[in-house]
Amino acid sequence: MSFSDDPKKCLLNSPGALAVEADGSLLVADSGNHRIIRVSPDGSSAKIVLGIGNYGIELVEQDPLRTQLNQPCDVVVADDGSIFVNDVGNHRVLRLAHDASKVDRVVGTNYPGDALVVNDPAKTELNRPTGIAVGSDESVIVGDRDNHRVLRVAPDLQTVEPVIGIGQEGSGFEPDSPGACQLSSRKFVAVGQDGSIIVTDSGNNRILSVASDRSKVMRLVGTDHEGRSLDPTRPEQTELSQPGRARPAEVEMSPNGSLLLIDSGNHRVLRLARDGCSVDSVIGQKSPGILLYHDNPQLSFLNSPH
Repeated sequence: MSFSDDPKKCLLNSPGALAVEADGSLLVADSGNHRIIRVSPDGSSAKIVLGIGNYGIELVEQDPLRTQLNQPCDVVVADDGSIFVNDVGNHRVLRLAHDASKVDRVVGTNYPGDALVVNDPAKTELNRPTGIAVGSDESVIVGDRDNHRVLRVAPDLQTVEPVIGIGQEGSGFEPDSPGACQLSSRKFVAVGQDGSIIVTDSGNNRILSVASDRSKVMRLVGTDHEGRSLDPTRPEQTELSQPGRARPAEVEMSPNGSLLLIDSGNHRVLRLARDGCSVDSVIGQKSPGILLYHDNPQLSFLNSPH
């Protein structure tokens, strides 16, 4: 867990996520070292902004450098510069001020559970949350992995509500009732340009989209069954894969509104068009490999990207 302010000499341990701030600074969730690191825009310096380097549960609101984390696996930046951290091992989501002067708990009690307290996110229990996203309205979306649900914390952080999932693992799909749908395994999340909430339902090999008003849900990519086929004009017939561990791994919105998906088990990155009507492979074949073709990414090989 040694640390150097020279990024090239700084040792990491299983880094879990990256985020870029408005000024170009890079935030690193150094998961195995239980800390968040900020690298300067020019890459010349690095400093710890949250965590002490040892796992623990203590939260010191006025001193982020005395606050303990436990395997932080995701970090995102809101439009106002606030930094949200998914402290998975402590079953909570934290908010760090942009200047790293203070930190507070957004949702989660520090202990695993499934209680949902609508009017008090701090009393709502999470169970190993694995994904967070911030909407354009500053609401916070949380993938509550082992509770098989996705939650939304209001912009004022005073209330929390379910987005999708009944709280029990399964594959049930109800297009007109997101709250009646079942999810399985890891839940990475993203927010679309129209305010829709994108959910990676890894155990069911599908990517879902919940309407911004949470009234409907649709399947964007995936057939609910593991497979390798790619249907460019019918994304819902394109198969995803999760051999061995929770996959597909992650989704990300691109600036032009298309959705990028890491299909780890099929060793490829897919791109869903903004209108949702087509899907193609950005890079990778269906099999693992090491060959890299600089002028043709589609012919290049990846090996379990995540």
